[in-house]
Formats: sequence, structure tokens, C-alpha cells
Amino acid sequence: MLVCLTLAPRAAVGQGSPSAKEQARVLAIVVGFAHDYLNRLPDFNCIRTTQHYLAKAGATGKDWRPQVKVASELSYYGQAEHYRIVAVDGVSKQKVPAHTTNGGWIESDGNFGWVMKQLFDPKIDAHFQWYGWDEIAGKRALVFSYHVDLAESTAASTRCVGWIVFNTCKSLKYAFHGLLFIRQGTTEILRITHIPENLPSSYVQGESFVDYGRVMVAGNEYLLPVADGIEATINKTQFRNLSTYSEYRKFVADSTLKPAVDQQ
Repeated sequence: MLVCLTLAPRAAVGQGSPSAKEQARVLAIVVGFAHDYLNRLPDFNCIRTTQHYLAKAGATGKDWRPQVKVASELSYYGQAEHYRIVAVDGVSKQKVPAHTTNGGWIESDGNFGWVMKQLFDPKIDAHFQWYGWDEIAGKRALVFSYHVDLAESTAASTRCVGWIVFNTCKSLKYAFHGLLFIRQGTTEILRITHIPENLPSSYVQGESFVDYGRVMVAGNEYLLPVADGIEATINKTQFRNLSTYSEYRKFVADSTLKPAVDQQ
């Protein structure tokens, strides 16, 4: 899994950058595909398993300590993501000890479709530039950097303050940048990274990635998330979530799709 979310792509030995014409061709096809991506997705269920880690913010050579492993059922329908925790550390949610839940962890839900929409919405004019070569899960990838200006962005971070009876929440729009990884010889998106810019310290500071792959659902193949990750700093603690997706199937309301858990 990813060691550092901002790891720079490795240069391919003996392979230069594609011509400007080829870069433009690849980007045009990818952008065209992504514009209608959410409309073409099937409704599905799957299991998203997330390993949560903790570290002290600002520490040199972060000592990431495993915190908890959470399995959630992801149900995608109505062009929206719906998550339901079904197990914690291999134990059914209903049987998780209080000291585990009281420890707290951060959830990073609703990102695989969101990040695609934020980058490729027809109303957003993202600026792409050739960056280099890399490999994702053994697949060679063309890598483009991108930037979305504040005036163009629709991305927003929300900060909530809790009181005795109610929460007060405020959203702040932000500019962002990142990297787009496209499989060589195809126009298949392999990874998108997302890094917010200039958020005040009172808002969650973090960066994320989503990995995509070809997945079969109800006999048809779709480009769907296979892994994702986020690093975020809250107060003096740094959080890292690394997730994998499995057990895809056609959406069923009130699904009983669950990972193996301790039934004792």
C-alpha cells in the first residue's frame, strides 16, 4: 500500500514524455469518459475495509500505529454512496467493546465518485500538465499534474462545532491540486490524488487518493474503486486511513452482504 501520498512518479528508463499531440489526445478521451462517469455507474453493493492509523502530527519519520480495522458495506444507488459499518476488528458491530468505540476514529466516506466529479465536471476548467511515469499495481501509467483554481472549484471542507443541543457547521470552498494516473496504452484511470490548498488551520488538513480498476458487477465490467487512502491532521494528531474494496455485486436494498466476523 502507499507509503507517502505525495510520492513523486518514477521516471521510466529509456522512455521520454509523449508528444504534446498524444498528451492532448489521451486527456481529451479521459475527460470525455469521466464527464458522464457517474451516470453510467450501476447500482451496487460491496465491502470497504479500512485500516485506521494514528501518529503525532509534525513528528519526524511518522510512527504510524494501527488503531482499528473497520469493515463497511457500501451501497451505491441514486448516484450517491451510502455506508454502514458491519464489523470492527473482525467482530460484528453489535459486539464491539465500548473501549474500542470510545477510542474514536475518523471516517472518510463518499470520495470515489466525489473526486471524479470535482475534477471532471464540465463546469470546472482543470489545468493539466505532463508530469512523468509511474506504476500502479504493476501497471505502467502516464501521470499528469492538475490544478483547479478557487474560482473554478466546487470542493468544500466543512467544520462543525458541537454544543449541548445542536451543531453549528460552516463550509469553506477551496482550490486543490493533485495527480492523475492513466494506464499506458489505454485511457483507463488508475489513480487520482487530491490535495486541498490554503485551508485555515481550524479545518481538517489532509490529502487523499483513490485507485480504480476494472470490476465485474452483474456480468458487466465497470471502472470502480479498488483502494483509497487519506492522511489528515486534526489538532495534534495525524490520521491515516487505507481502504480496499471487495465482494462487488448488484445492488440489493437492505443487503445482508457482510465480511466474515466472529459470531461468538
